[in-house]
Amino acid sequence: MGYGEFYTKKSVIDNCDNQSFKVLNYEFAKDKNFVYYKPMPNANNMTIIVEQFDSKTFTLSPICSSYAKDKNHIYHYGKTAKKDDPQASYCFDFLAILKYKIELIKVNGIQDFESLFSF
Repeated sequence: MGYGEFYTKKSVIDNCDNQSFKVLNYEFAKDKNFVYYKPMPNANNMTIIVEQFDSKTFTLSPICSSYAKDKNHIYHYGKTAKKDDPQASYCFDFLAILKYKIELIKVNGIQDFESLFSF
């Protein structure tokens, strides 16, 4: 199922800002006002507007798909991560991300070189 198909089957899209709406992955999307969370699996196809997430600074970890952060917190599966969660710090550590991207280049070759510089 593609990202577009995933998000067009929800009612909350009617209330989002279409100009700034961006699908981040299978569980998260955002616009200039809100972050939208659709937990997986989700039998009733509900999407939740998560008002406590800051949509302007909300980003996903490039190396840990279940972690995200904004200016206030780091989140794990949509909930605030515990302060002593070592994985949470690792997922946004510059050197860890750099090492991960270098490994991608080693495995996939030079075509992934540009991704090395996008954080």
